[in-house]
Amino acid sequence: MILGTTASGKTDLALQLALANPGAQIICADAFQVYRGLDIGTAKLPESERQGIVHHLLDIKSPHDHFSVGEFLRCCDAIIQNASGPLIFCGGTLYYLYAFLHQYEFETGPRDLVISDQLARDAEKFGSKAMWERLSEQDPVYAQKVHPHDMKRVLRALEIIASTGRIPSAVFHASASRTDVQLIGIERPLDMMHDRINQRVLGMVDAGFVEEVQGLLAQGWGPQDQSYQALGYADVHQYLTGDLRKSEMVECIQLKTRQFAKRQRTWLRRFEQVDWIQI
Repeated sequence: MILGTTASGKTDLALQLALANPGAQIICADAFQVYRGLDIGTAKLPESERQGIVHHLLDIKSPHDHFSVGEFLRCCDAIIQNASGPLIFCGGTLYYLYAFLHQYEFETGPRDLVISDQLARDAEKFGSKAMWERLSEQDPVYAQKVHPHDMKRVLRALEIIASTGRIPSAVFHASASRTDVQLIGIERPLDMMHDRINQRVLGMVDAGFVEEVQGLLAQGWGPQDQSYQALGYADVHQYLTGDLRKSEMVECIQLKTRQFAKRQRTWLRRFEQVDWIQI
């Protein structure tokens, strides 16, 4: 399992390890690389650069579909059952990796899209802080594990409460931690990381990020879709509607990506027995 913040070099290391270990395959732990058409903005490795290595959990969902940590874990179980060689986990959704490592179990039942849509409207009307406070009142234990700006998890928790009458802290539970996983972490100096993030965003724009979003919008994709929450996509949409200038769009994406990396660094402190590589 390769750990690190966004733009730290996880993808390159995963590919190197896979090429050095015959039969190795890569499991991509990214909540948004699962979506077809979200390529440039999610820094998805193009098929032409995968060097014949099998990459699981890329492009398995329509941009209009939902995807959850529970589904990620079920997919991983199926991949492991069928694997004949080493498996390398790599991705920036650290909650997915942590849930796999600690064998989380989720007894949540099916999605309730009516409740989900209403909660999304409430979030748009009242803001993320108010929704997190609502969760804190109903399940203070679980709320302490969720960042107030992590609306995906806040709204999912509120949906579970509303649809099942059970609180997430009672239905999300961990089994014994896995002992068959080696954890490798990549660390870089903060100024280097900020520069890499800024350059990555510029590269995405040059590679056609704006055109990618235009194509998705032409398919009827938008704020109503879970995939719209992927980092940078809403900012590009605002540029296309004239709410942001191009330079403002770039600066917004760079800032939000740096803030995301900061939240990832907080998450990474939860992982134990990591072999850290200092770059």
